[in-house]
Amino acid sequence: MPTATTPTTTPLKPATNQSTPASLRTLYNRAARAFLHRDIHQTHSLLQHAFSLLLPPAIHDDSDSLAPHRRKWDILRITLETTLYSSNNHHDHPLPDSLQQILSLPSHSLLTTLHQRSLALFTPTPTNPSSAYLPSQVLITLVLSSMKLNCAAAGRTFIEDWLGKSPGGGGGEEYEKVLDIYCLHVLPRLEEWDYAFEFLQYENELAPQKRQVTRRLGLLGAGGAGAGEVVRRRLGLGGWGGGGVVGRIWGELVKAIGDTVRMGGGGLV
Repeated sequence: MPTATTPTTTPLKPATNQSTPASLRTLYNRAARAFLHRDIHQTHSLLQHAFSLLLPPAIHDDSDSLAPHRRKWDILRITLETTLYSSNNHHDHPLPDSLQQILSLPSHSLLTTLHQRSLALFTPTPTNPSSAYLPSQVLITLVLSSMKLNCAAAGRTFIEDWLGKSPGGGGGEEYEKVLDIYCLHVLPRLEEWDYAFEFLQYENELAPQKRQVTRRLGLLGAGGAGAGEVVRRRLGLGGWGGGGVVGRIWGELVKAIGDTVRMGGGGLV
């Protein structure tokens, strides 16, 4: 990861005349810009302020005006922490204690902590945290984090838990994205070619797209062990942007955060 800038934490002023969604939009633009400039302390400070406003929902329905903000902010938080963790802790300035504490965990424990934290954020109170309420966009970010940290098994667990519990998981573009990552990236990384192909053969929600994904999987898996080595190289991980398929997707995620600034806080929802 490129060298972080000198800490420039700006005092946060209470938004007395703004609604919570409007305040969160303003804060997000600042946080995303700070993240893109590698200003870790400012990004972390703004994240803490935002999550002091973002409590778990009281009910689970479309009337929750804070739902898109929870998604955007959680994606930004996961992206920051994963990026810092993958940089091997090479920072010019000490990290905030709360951030340093979570980044000191072993990679699998870190991912489990991030996943459980997201479940708690999106599950309505007082329900026990459940993947049934986890947005697919956040799930995908967690899975990409697991692959960037070379813990694809954790990503597999996250997806399979979501598939088993998410009532609206079947069908739709986001569902297809989850299956694409699961079958074309996570399972191949674990060399579970046969299981991935079998899963798609019996999957009932993808309709016409299933043939396309299955064909892509067949092309990736053809050739046995030799092809597996090719795929491992193609799924290689890198630093901030990285190389290979996973690195490219991660770079697109970081770019999407930047796009939200240009869109005035929209996107990533």
